[in-house]
Amino acid sequence: MTQNLARYIQIARHRIYGTPLDEEARIEQQRVSAIEDFQTYMVQKLDISVRRELFVASSWSWENDAGAIVRFYVDGQSFVLAHQNERCHLFLEVNGSKVPLLLLPDQDRQQFTDHLLVAIADVLEHPSLL
Repeated sequence: MTQNLARYIQIARHRIYGTPLDEEARIEQQRVSAIEDFQTYMVQKLDISVRRELFVASSWSWENDAGAIVRFYVDGQSFVLAHQNERCHLFLEVNGSKVPLLLLPDQDRQQFTDHLLVAIADVLEHPSLL
């Protein structure tokens, strides 16, 4: 059993049986909830066909400095979408550091998708711009 699965089980027992959570489990429950909220947000912002292209080999997690994130790869480049304060930030990972690319517009689904895809394409087509 992985460490993450063990935490999910502990949280599930808390929800079902009222088993008390220690501080670490309580914090983990908040992180899991934030990641789930981010996943729901992305469902609302991206069509399933785009999500499938970007997130098939992705990893959803929590980072203290970025909040809920999804890390995904396109043509060998590592991108990170971070969900902070109901806003979505796109970063490119370079040598372990996050290079800010774009604060995505929150107006509507199509604008969000278009800006995300163009930003990714710009990085892939013009890497010297970074």
